[in-house]
Amino acid sequence: MRPHHTAGKLALLTLAMAYLTGCGWEPRTDWVTPVFSDDDQGLAMVEQHLETQRNVIVHGSRTVTRYLEFQVHVGAVSEALSPVGAVLTGQAQGLYYMRDAGYVVTTRTQTGRDGRSTWYIDRVDTRTGAVLPIVANTVFPELDCDPDDGSAFGTPQGAVGIPSPQGALIAVVINNADCEGTETVVRFLDGQTLEPVGSDQRLYQEYDPMQGPGHPNLAWLPDGRFIVADDALFFDARGVTAFTPGVDSEPLDLVSRDCFYPATTSSDISAEGVRVESAREGDYAFRPDQGAAFGCDL
Repeated sequence: MRPHHTAGKLALLTLAMAYLTGCGWEPRTDWVTPVFSDDDQGLAMVEQHLETQRNVIVHGSRTVTRYLEFQVHVGAVSEALSPVGAVLTGQAQGLYYMRDAGYVVTTRTQTGRDGRSTWYIDRVDTRTGAVLPIVANTVFPELDCDPDDGSAFGTPQGAVGIPSPQGALIAVVINNADCEGTETVVRFLDGQTLEPVGSDQRLYQEYDPMQGPGHPNLAWLPDGRFIVADDALFFDARGVTAFTPGVDSEPLDLVSRDCFYPATTSSDISAEGVRVESAREGDYAFRPDQGAAFGCDL
């Protein structure tokens, strides 16, 4: 009987190891970042492909995720959405649908084996499906600027692209942070040609151990200015800077939080106060929302 007893132990051990380590990577599809178009007549959403794994030995009780690729889908409100453009690698981070101007701007990230994250901004033509890369910026995902007290701060978003209210321009913001401070580059591009409009402009914020490297809040104003503020705006405001292509930046005072969301005319909430939310299998739903709409008074 001993061989049978040993075989039983091995079987139990195998089952236990399978439970603890999981059964490999499980594929999954999520539908994320649904937004109205700038004129509220269209919708855009991302079909994100990913894999998840739970490995108790390696990851404890956490489930880890690796993002593979995604594709943008667009369509008219209350109709089925259709894929547009090529499949893009990485994780979708942001989406804006400028229906009148005929394009989508998407932000995505990819994390390398060295722990660095590369932020990409792409323009997807909704008429031809052509995908034009706008910028790529590689950053460390986390800075440990105060190792003695064990604190660590994630770096700001490496790159963000936000179209102007009518889609004529795309504001590109590139952030690079270290333990000295954060440099923010603001660049304006023509929404159709992606040619630069004016020169790059820069902001620099010194490192503050109470705030970390800083995570700028960004938005367009209805009058065509683009505003940038540190996240301290929501606690102890340090001020807001307004940028206009070809014009020197200017500081602004008494800027309301309402000015920063939505950041432009395309967002998850319409001008009439309706919010769009993703549902199963690429569907979407609406619900009333009396929250913010684009535009604010200064």
